[in-house]
Amino acid sequence: MNRALLPDSIEKLLPEWSSQARIVPTQIILHTIVGSALGAYNGFLKNSNLESHLIAPYVGAMWQLIPFDRSADANYRANRRPDGTGAVSIETEDNGQATIANTPWTAHQIDIIVDACVYLCRTYGIPPRLCRTPSDPGIGYHTLFGAPSEWTPVAKSCPGAARIAQVPGIIARVAAELAGTKPTPAQPAQRTFNEGEDMDLIVICEGKGIWHVQRHGAAFISAAEKNAILAAYLKASASLPEITVSEGALPGYGISA
Repeated sequence: MNRALLPDSIEKLLPEWSSQARIVPTQIILHTIVGSALGAYNGFLKNSNLESHLIAPYVGAMWQLIPFDRSADANYRANRRPDGTGAVSIETEDNGQATIANTPWTAHQIDIIVDACVYLCRTYGIPPRLCRTPSDPGIGYHTLFGAPSEWTPVAKSCPGAARIAQVPGIIARVAAELAGTKPTPAQPAQRTFNEGEDMDLIVICEGKGIWHVQRHGAAFISAAEKNAILAAYLKASASLPEITVSEGALPGYGISA
């Protein structure tokens, strides 16, 4: 087993992984994508010289893009320090820029983030605590020390107020699991869509099936339809083919507008 790869993750290694500088992970930094997991992956793959070690999607297992013992360029000066230490970055799917401040991580996302953090802490000796300085070993979020800061060269709010509020609970769960105790599980966060929201919904289940809801012309998929589609998807088989649903009835799944 390669300890630089997360067990049970979906390997989607970027082409540059083997040319990235080696690091010794001492920190875990949580991010938010400002969009879909697939959109971030394609951006890293085709349109960016940036990358993240992991992506936490809304549905399915964690995606691994860069091995943990290689640097990923998402954390500015924490990517790799002169002493060879560096941060592991975890990007997380969200609903887009318009709702970033009030979109918490879902219960599923929290579960896979906690699992990844537990593995990293056990494997690399990272302490389950909030980082106290930009170089202090531990767990943090992208704007923990401000923006701009040692972790980001530009102004931003990543991962957003709602998700920042969840970080202490995540760290508490990680610490409890490492200690062999079980804290009270985090309350589930329901993913919903606002009426008239101009965005695509792309849901991926372990790389096997994609439901793609997109805008057609000037008509928007209604919030009720989007939420019905998501509910149906979560109950359906993971081996569904790709389908595109436009505004109106959703044939074959017992759902109507």
